[in-house]
Amino acid sequence: MTDILQNDVIAHMWFNISASNGYETAKTNRDTAESEMSSARLAKAKELALECVKKNYKDCG
Repeated sequence: MTDILQNDVIAHMWFNISASNGYETAKTNRDTAESEMSSARLAKAKELALECVKKNYKDCG
């Protein structure tokens, strides 16, 4: 079995992008992740989401 590193910043980035595109489940997941993140990690996730959208979803995270 392969171990997968959980990365709340990257997860929030993708949940945020999906939520902004209208996916209701992503909104719930984003909000749940947000409640468990520090303000610094949350700010980084939001920054990465903006960069990802600007890069047309290429080379994100």
